Amino acid sequence: VQNGWMYCDVCPEYPCEEILEKETRYGSQYPVKESPMENLKMIRKNGMEEFLALEHEKWSCKKCGEIICVHTGKCSGCEAKV
Repeated sequence: VQNGWMYCDVCPEYPCEEILEKETRYGSQYPVKESPMENLKMIRKNGMEEFLALEHEKWSCKKCGEIICVHTGKCSGCEAKV
């Protein structure tokens, strides 16, 4: 919760400088592209439960099932590159 808002997209200042910076950084500086703003849209459209299920599938290594790091693009278990 920041500035009294649970989700950024309901804040009257959305999109603020902070979320725009994250959107740019996660879309350009890491090996696995991610969009915080698209994630918020998906949560609103499909609900948190479905979003989390999709994220679990997206970020699970196909080889060993461990978590893939968005910052490195590597599995935390077997270190396979995505």
